[in-house]
Amino acid sequence: MTGTDKTTLFLKKALLTSYAIERAAAGGNRLTVQMMKQAGPVLDPTNYKPETYNQLLDNRRRDLYDTLHDNGFDSKDVKKMSSRSEYTPFGGEAAPAPAPASSETFSDAEKERRYQEWLKRNQK
Repeated sequence: MTGTDKTTLFLKKALLTSYAIERAAAGGNRLTVQMMKQAGPVLDPTNYKPETYNQLLDNRRRDLYDTLHDNGFDSKDVKKMSSRSEYTPFGGEAAPAPAPASSETFSDAEKERRYQEWLKRNQK
């Protein structure tokens, strides 16, 4: 990633952190429309290169996992909560869980190996 991409990611994280602070200051209520409109271009995924947006999503995922761990969930709980579940349409038969958005598919063993590597890299 270029320096510009890294700066973009930093600013996006700062914006999302400020949203979290504003939400907490408002007692957990939603943010105002005005506040959301001010940051419209920053939140628009079409304003990012694919690599930058993928990194942004990975950073958000890492933050979510860290928060879950901070709140007492172990790796097994996090894995269970983050897995796709079966979906039953309103008027139809049960449909299988959708395939991951990535074009790559991994075996459960490979997913677990990657997850364990991620945990090792990100432990505090």
